[in-house]
Amino acid sequence: IDARRSMVLSAFNGYDISCPPGALHAWIHLPSPWRVGELVAEAQAQGVILPPTDSFMIGGGETPHAFRLSYCPPRQRGRLQEALDILMNLLAGTTRVEAAQVL
Repeated sequence: IDARRSMVLSAFNGYDISCPPGALHAWIHLPSPWRVGELVAEAQAQGVILPPTDSFMIGGGETPHAFRLSYCPPRQRGRLQEALDILMNLLAGTTRVEAAQVL
């Protein structure tokens, strides 16, 4: 778990991230102009499954402008690194699909 956590922290260095020691997931706050649903959909189109953020909200609390990344499911660390690379490319705008292209 510690090695995977380190991979996530390294990949998202410079981002607002919440990932306490011992956690099995991280919350990464999105930079503007990203919307959570947009990132979730684009990540899924590239094979990275992120659950909808609001599925973790209990009660009437405000949904954070962040996504939840569970880093335990991939059996191999190499697959986790591939997913992190995809997410970083999306956030950097190198593989982002414009909304007009998907309509």
